[in-house]
Amino acid sequence: MKSNSSIVPFAFGVLLGAAAAAAGIRYLEQSQYVPPKEVLARIMKRSREEGQTQDGWIMDKPLPHSIDSVPMMLYKGGLTRYENGKPLQFRFVADAKSGALLRFDPVEN
Repeated sequence: MKSNSSIVPFAFGVLLGAAAAAAGIRYLEQSQYVPPKEVLARIMKRSREEGQTQDGWIMDKPLPHSIDSVPMMLYKGGLTRYENGKPLQFRFVADAKSGALLRFDPVEN
C-alpha cells in the first residue's frame, strides 16, 4: 500500500498548474487590448493638433459593447480642450483592440 506522502507532491503540482493556467488566461485576456494609457496618449496628441488640451482620462478596463450588432470591447474617456480661451469638455470612445477612436463628442452643458 502506498503512503499518503506521495499524494502531497501530486496535489501540489495540480494546484500549481491550476494557478499558472489562471494567470496565463488573465495575461492573454489583457494582452489582446491596446493599453489604455497608450490609447489616451494617441487621443491627447490628436486633440492637441486642434488646440490646447489637458486633463485627459480613460477607463482602465475595456467595457463590452455592441455597435450595429457587432460585439466589441471599448474604452471610454474624456478630456478638456481650450477653444477661443474657453475650456470645452469632450468624451470619447475607442476600440480596445485597435485603439482606434470611434467617437469624439463635445459634452453639452
